[in-house]
Amino acid sequence: MTNPSLNLLDRAKQGDPKAIAALMNRSLQPKGIFVKTELQGDCLEVFLEALDIPEQQTLTAYIRRGLENLRLRSITTVRVYGHKTGDEQPAWSDEFGLEVSEAEDFVSDFESPVQQPRIPSFQGSQTRTFPPASLGSARSTTYQSSPSADSGDQAQEIIQDTIAAFKLFIMNPVGGLPALYEEIGKQRALKVGIVFSLFYIICLLFSVNKTFGMYLEVIKFNFTNILIIGATQILGFWAAIALSRKMFKGYGSIEGDIFIVGISWLSSALLLMISSIIGILNFEAIFFLSMVAISHSTLALYAGCNRISKISEALSPMAVAFSLIFTAWISKVVVTSMLQSMLQNTYRGGL
Repeated sequence: MTNPSLNLLDRAKQGDPKAIAALMNRSLQPKGIFVKTELQGDCLEVFLEALDIPEQQTLTAYIRRGLENLRLRSITTVRVYGHKTGDEQPAWSDEFGLEVSEAEDFVSDFESPVQQPRIPSFQGSQTRTFPPASLGSARSTTYQSSPSADSGDQAQEIIQDTIAAFKLFIMNPVGGLPALYEEIGKQRALKVGIVFSLFYIICLLFSVNKTFGMYLEVIKFNFTNILIIGATQILGFWAAIALSRKMFKGYGSIEGDIFIVGISWLSSALLLMISSIIGILNFEAIFFLSMVAISHSTLALYAGCNRISKISEALSPMAVAFSLIFTAWISKVVVTSMLQSMLQNTYRGGL
């Protein structure tokens, strides 16, 4: 058993398969290769998944050297599987015994961010293993998670996870966010999704009141109505993600669904906030920001459906379309019903 209070690197040295996968994902995920690991006794199984079949010889050598340099004592055998996304069976498999490296301890390099995402050189010196790429550069601190952590530590953990997710959403929504989800785990990802969902509702309240406040008073559209609309959009989108996961034969969890929801609404929240500050008359700026927001949201949603909900590559675009259409329909029904009710009450009051 590994100690959950240890940092990621120390847990990897003790043979924690999730920590090992997180370290691999730091460098491989930006290249489009997603890593999962499972421990079967003293055998570590490494699953590599990519849109194209992962290159066997290079990646196997990279994984072997990296694991040996971690000086693992509890793992003696490694099996590596290469999957193409959407295929049920691996395209190739490889197996090797693990020897403990006697090289100098170099793995402290994990704690130092690199300037640009890159995959490590497989032909270079054996003085590095799984160096941090986009995920490492976005997170310069080491996360700790302990069941006995007090509320202050938990709040700090949520803040750190949220900041890391925000940076990855801006810089690398397709590759970085699924890797972050795997690294921090379901429960912490759930909290990030909730934080971003609440942030969207706050931005919606601020934007609507600032931009259309005087008009809302005429039809008696108040704070509560806007809050209901925002909550409906969030809950409707969550229902759409959960339904698409079932409909398109994915698998995952409610925590993953909520993480996807929060991440997907983040760009809309930022767009609402910025637009209300610069004013709706700045059409060109708002149009440009809208295009950026749409592209980031779509990419994040696709990555969530494909990499977190595990919907196949062929069906993920359909899942994205269904989620957006379903949410738009739910929002339209709620907003239309509320406006009709408000207008009828206003008309009756005028009589």
